[in-house]
Amino acid sequence: KIHNQFILGGLIQAAPPLEAYQVRFSASLSHLGTMNFRILARLDIKNPFVVKGVHLEGFKRIGDPQQISKRYFDSGADEIHYQDIVASLYNRNSILSTVQKVAETVFIPLTVGGGIRKLEDVDNAMRCGADKIVINTGAVQNPELIRVISKKYGAQSVVLGLEIMEIVKNQYSILIKTGREKTGLCLNTWIKKAVSLGAGEIYVTSIKRDGTFSGIDLLLLERVRNCTKVPIVIHGGTASEMDCYEAYKSGADGIAIASLLHYNKITISK
Repeated sequence: KIHNQFILGGLIQAAPPLEAYQVRFSASLSHLGTMNFRILARLDIKNPFVVKGVHLEGFKRIGDPQQISKRYFDSGADEIHYQDIVASLYNRNSILSTVQKVAETVFIPLTVGGGIRKLEDVDNAMRCGADKIVINTGAVQNPELIRVISKKYGAQSVVLGLEIMEIVKNQYSILIKTGREKTGLCLNTWIKKAVSLGAGEIYVTSIKRDGTFSGIDLLLLERVRNCTKVPIVIHGGTASEMDCYEAYKSGADGIAIASLLHYNKITISK
């Protein structure tokens, strides 16, 4: 395997989609048995530290990304997502050295987001150990970039990031640049276009719920689920393990958790 591709008959071909990882829920959910559902640890990075905010702002320092990544890996995380929270604002990507160091001791899929503006950025991320990339601002500014990345690395490596703000009840707006700029895009139309271009997964962040422990936005999840059949990861507001169950019932293929883990309110093994 070479950066999500396989050499077959002398030709480099796209790898098949990643298998979903098996997660066992706590005793309170034991009647569900084992399900195909991923638990992602989300690490917002403002180099050189992991940080966490509320509503994608007011970020506070949490700790060292290598130590935190290793702890979550040892606890049973299925995947770790690194999001450079300032890359899109300052047109830079400064977390790859962190990802490269983590990849030496953490052996689960690593997803990298923030500052992906051209194919070269993806190449660099893959060389440093990334298995997938999340693209939001770069995709909105240049939708064809999705097709270019997907053609080289396969759709399973291209994750469309959606930063969503609930403007009024049940009405949503797509934002970019870590939730700082509105796009005016229609949620349904943009998702379908991105998938048609080659996005193989959707990563949905509810800005309103981010860091609040108020529970995930199930209506938003269902809206996205109705737009596409590709895997969906939901992020923002997770308050307990029951949110994992609710997300699963509502069509999510995974849930990304940050504050709940960082502040030791729950463990991944639970």
